[in-house]
Amino acid sequence: MSGKDIAALIIGAAFFILALVVVIKIANFVKEVKQKAGRIVKALDAATEENARTPKPISGSDALMRKRILHDFPEFNAEQARQIVSGVLSQYFTILNNGGGTSVLRDRCTDAFADELEARIAHENTKYNDFRLHKTAISDYRRTGSDAVITYQAAVEYKLDGKLLSQHVYEINYIYYLSENDEGENISLICPNCGGEISSVGQKVCEYCGAAIEASIERTWKVNKIVKTR
Repeated sequence: MSGKDIAALIIGAAFFILALVVVIKIANFVKEVKQKAGRIVKALDAATEENARTPKPISGSDALMRKRILHDFPEFNAEQARQIVSGVLSQYFTILNNGGGTSVLRDRCTDAFADELEARIAHENTKYNDFRLHKTAISDYRRTGSDAVITYQAAVEYKLDGKLLSQHVYEINYIYYLSENDEGENISLICPNCGGEISSVGQKVCEYCGAAIEASIERTWKVNKIVKTR
């Protein structure tokens, strides 16, 4: 074998080794990129899952709003009201999932709200699976003339139509409500002393006999709105 042949073999071997090194480096680089991409995907999946399981924050105004409500309605039982509102919200989703059953809400909601819910059920078939209520708190309170409205925020989670779990915030309006009979007369409250009708929001004294008026939450406060805000 001549010197030229040996040199050619050496050069060919060198090119082969160089190409092999390059291929190995490329393979290692691709492997490293895949590993990094896998870690990123796992991190994103973990973050998505954590976000899906972390309740949305709600208003921190509960304590302040309670003071304002009690100033206008000293008899108001804030904890009882919160339980009622939470119960109505849970029943609301149960009714949507079952496609009926608004009668269970009518004692604690306005008729207009129950009628609106029935109309909604008739036109949609959305399922809120695995519903869970995390927290309910007062976010706002407003009283103007004859109207008083307490707004609650609730952090909830559910799987919409069986899809991924998601977190949301709902607002519930709880209004001071005095229902009327067929003649337009108030029938929500009567004076326990003389039987006279109570016709104004937060009235504390009977205008007929001067007796003190105590109004239970169940008879004077009603849910009239539930809406998702985020």
